[in-house]
Amino acid sequence: SDLLAHWEGDQPQDLAELERVFAQRRQLGEQSTPEQPILVPESKKSALAEADQRVLQAENIHAWGEFPLVTPSGTLGFLAVYFDTPYSLPDDQVELLRTFATQAAIVVQNARLYNLTDQALEVRVHQLAILEAVGRRLMANFDTDQLFSIILDYAIEFTRSPWGFLCLYHPQDDILEVKAKRGYTFTRNIWPVGENITGRTIRTRSVINLPDATQDPEFIDVTEGKTHSQLSVPLIYEDQVKGVITLESDAFSAFGENEEALVVQLANYASLAINNAQLYNELQRRLREQSTLYVVTSHLASSMNLNNLLLVVQEAIQSAIQPTAVGIYLWEEAEKIYKLAHQTEEQVLPETLRPRLFEQLVPISINVDILKVPSRDLELRLAFGQDENLRAYVIPLELKQQKMGAILLYLPAERVLHANQLQLLQAVIAQATIALQNALLFADVLSARERLSAILNTVEEGILVVDTHGNIALANQPVLQFTGLNMEAILNQRLAEIPAQSLRIFGYTQPQAAELSQKLDLGLAIESPKSTLMLDEVKPERVLERSVVPVWSEGGRVIGAMIVLRDMTEEHQIQQARETITETLIHDLRSPISAVMSALEILSETMVEGESDDELVGQALKVAQRSTEKVIGLVNSLLEIARMQSGEIELEIKSLSLRELADQVITEFSIQASEYGIFLSNDIDPELPAASADFSKLERVLASEYGIFLSNDIDPELP
Repeated sequence: SDLLAHWEGDQPQDLAELERVFAQRRQLGEQSTPEQPILVPESKKSALAEADQRVLQAENIHAWGEFPLVTPSGTLGFLAVYFDTPYSLPDDQVELLRTFATQAAIVVQNARLYNLTDQALEVRVHQLAILEAVGRRLMANFDTDQLFSIILDYAIEFTRSPWGFLCLYHPQDDILEVKAKRGYTFTRNIWPVGENITGRTIRTRSVINLPDATQDPEFIDVTEGKTHSQLSVPLIYEDQVKGVITLESDAFSAFGENEEALVVQLANYASLAINNAQLYNELQRRLREQSTLYVVTSHLASSMNLNNLLLVVQEAIQSAIQPTAVGIYLWEEAEKIYKLAHQTEEQVLPETLRPRLFEQLVPISINVDILKVPSRDLELRLAFGQDENLRAYVIPLELKQQKMGAILLYLPAERVLHANQLQLLQAVIAQATIALQNALLFADVLSARERLSAILNTVEEGILVVDTHGNIALANQPVLQFTGLNMEAILNQRLAEIPAQSLRIFGYTQPQAAELSQKLDLGLAIESPKSTLMLDEVKPERVLERSVVPVWSEGGRVIGAMIVLRDMTEEHQIQQARETITETLIHDLRSPISAVMSALEILSETMVEGESDDELVGQALKVAQRSTEKVIGLVNSLLEIARMQSGEIELEIKSLSLRELADQVITEFSIQASEYGIFLSNDIDPELPAASADFSKLERVLASEYGIFLSNDIDPELP
């Protein structure tokens, strides 16, 4: 329709009615051709309807002329002149107006073209500004999930599409994974590359723009018959296909060249942004992996408690692959089954697993020791507790062909484990297997240690075992009684760091204990003879006997030292009492024996003075004297021995002649020897130098030897 573009003169009273009349008039086809002008000298004589005539009269229009604005591309409009009285344009004015209309048409066309160009340029500048802003936003975002949504939202905004989705391509599995979608209700996120138009975009690495996608044999309807046109643009970075953007519309040919070019440019930005985000996420993933492995390794290496270890393994697996549920089973050799030892609370897991079932599982990869439960095997699914929304994976825990346990994982059925996740999972499992073996061995050692402690606690001696680092590895109850410490205060503590008063019980000062620890650290065998420790600061006084022996490994290596404390207090007290009694008896015996000897001497002297002929009485006196002398000698010896044991013996050292000492002993025993027909002689060289000794004690020793010799049953006929 023709619309009034410009009016010169008094403004019309009813512009809409006037435009309607013009349109009606041109529909009557008053001009012979569209390029010919229309000249109406008097409006009353025109072919307009009476109502239209009234409209013109109301506007005071009684004559007019219309000259079309014609260009090579068509008629743009017309130039009209109106008169308030009937008027017939002369030919020269008509020709002038026609020329003016032709020039005006060219000017209007140029203005229109300029305006269109200006608008197109403005739109293009706006689009480029949007793309530049999109690029900056994409480059600044490293959260891939958020990045996918941003890219898809811009693609839908550019094309005004009601539906769209963005997929990532996984070449190792040749699948497409939906990362963001708009307008769809489908829940499937994994699509094979070979069965749809989007997959063909990946295969051909080119844009696919279909005016009517329903005619394509690979079209898949996911909008309940509403889709007509489809645009799929690949995301390619450095010749690597990263993914694809697919847009759908309910209109035919909805995606023109402009929309396609915009989405292609967006895809170029998106490819670079996705690649940067993937590199960033890969770096972050590797950092997390290293951090996870470090934390796992440190925790596993330091945790010897089995329950704590299983919790650490579970948390490490959850950090590595975020499974739905985790169950850790331990191998029971006696029953030949795996028993559930630890699990997360999200899922009910089987209490036991039988090893024969493992033979029916399928490895997920040649180089990975992870088995998956076939989704079509109902018996296996039931045995491993797998429902239709989950997939079960089993990881045997074996070390040097020794079964230790297994790990059961549940993942969403559509979840794909990527190579980097499998690599991290394997690293965690390898560490966990070694740690589990150590924990089980530690549990066995702890059990054996508890049994050993029970045995050691039944002995009276205090036993303390120190390892090569100087730490107290074992102590029994008597040690605690001796020191007054509890087990927590002494076990795993450094020997040199326990209280000095308690260390004194073992006969060490702190520097001595530190020196002992240093020798153990050097692998030296610590061994010392028995020594007696007098603990006079303890009331009543306590006497301990200490001995130290090395502890050897099966390979003959020193792995510690064992300190044994034996309570000698009672034995010491008995010994002291015996010595006291002995000394008392000796002193008590010396007085009556001395009296007897004096009496015998008096009788002997009396018999000599009376010159008694009773030979028998004389002999009896001699025997009594010798026996008494022998008894007094024994008493003196006992007294000397008692003094020696108590450390109270006193020596009177002086210079003496050994020959004179021998003469006295011979004189003393000559009568007794003659009775047996033995002749004693002194063959010591008179020129022998003098000796330094206690004369009386040395004389007693020689007398004792002679007395023992002469008191034996010697044959009188002995030459």
